[in-house]
Amino acid sequence: MAKARKKTTRKAKAPAKRAAAPAARAASKALAKPLREGIIIEPVHPGKPLPIHNMPFVPAFSVQGGRTLWLSGMGPVPIYHKHPHDPIEEAKWYEGDFRDQCWKTFKNIERILNAGGADMTNVIKITEYLVNVMRDQDVLNEITWEIWGKEFMPPRTLIEIPSLAHKDMLLEIDVIAQIPG
Repeated sequence: MAKARKKTTRKAKAPAKRAAAPAARAASKALAKPLREGIIIEPVHPGKPLPIHNMPFVPAFSVQGGRTLWLSGMGPVPIYHKHPHDPIEEAKWYEGDFRDQCWKTFKNIERILNAGGADMTNVIKITEYLVNVMRDQDVLNEITWEIWGKEFMPPRTLIEIPSLAHKDMLLEIDVIAQIPG
């Protein structure tokens, strides 16, 4: 009996999903952004977000063409630095507030993307690790909107963690990019 009911439930729900999908796909295709050399990044929405939502991300991207570049987690620390760390040099890395560290982090990300033949427009996924989400997420949203705009924000995951590699490090971000090739 349970097996028969399970099949009926799945069949009943499937047409509703299929009916909603074409409208959502059509809205997403209208926002599709062709990039260099045949790369197409298309936002995926299960419905139409309203302006009141002020979304700081797109739920998903569908990506066609190119190759994938996976970046290690970046923070405000220079990409190349001495090991073991020099305490005097290290103190300079964490100067300023969250906004300063955030901009340094995105500049490091941009340097690596450029070295791989990409730029910020090629980013298709962001994972952000913050030590204080409630205090810092609004500043993070402002900066990411400045970089990508509100209409084409990459899908994001925001995670609060108790600490990072250094006691004064406030964030670490890793990204995935789709690049020509």
